[in-house]
Amino acid sequence: MGLVPLETVGVAMLHREAHARMLGNGLCTCFRTGTEFLPVLIRQRDHARDHGQDDRAELFGKIIQDVEQAP
Repeated sequence: MGLVPLETVGVAMLHREAHARMLGNGLCTCFRTGTEFLPVLIRQRDHARDHGQDDRAELFGKIIQDVEQAP
């Protein structure tokens, strides 16, 4: 009989919150932002880039681009 991998409650919670924690916008994984938040998003992108967090920097870069291109 093989072993069944178990995911603890804590690990499951971390998986669900991963994107929310990356964005620093609370526990909501779906959010809207606007041009008024561009300074904060830019600081978050730059902070991620300065700390070698390339995935986070890329994520913030995409959000910034979307906000700048929104009508």
